[in-house]
Amino acid sequence: MTLVSSVPVFLDTNVFLHYNIIETPEHRTARAAVQRLVLASCTLWISRQVVREFAAVVTRPQTFMRPLTAAEAASLIRTLLPSIEIADENSAVSERLLTLMERYPMGGK
Repeated sequence: MTLVSSVPVFLDTNVFLHYNIIETPEHRTARAAVQRLVLASCTLWISRQVVREFAAVVTRPQTFMRPLTAAEAASLIRTLLPSIEIADENSAVSERLLTLMERYPMGGK
């Protein structure tokens, strides 16, 4: 697959988690995929929701790791955030979502 430079790429919570937590079963796969994106000069993005979901996952018991304390999770997240763009959520984003929903058919599972 050929990637175009400077393409923004959104990482969902699972990819962000697997990339950053060595103990996860899919760490090597996620790490390789994200490194390909970085080498292709893609801009990596997450949302504030991804940050919240990441915190929730790493602070509860998992089969692959012990849960982090809230302070440990906060410290880890603080070290990760400078290396990635954050898509902020505000009223303009919500309005755009509603406009898209009115314009295009969509639905949940």
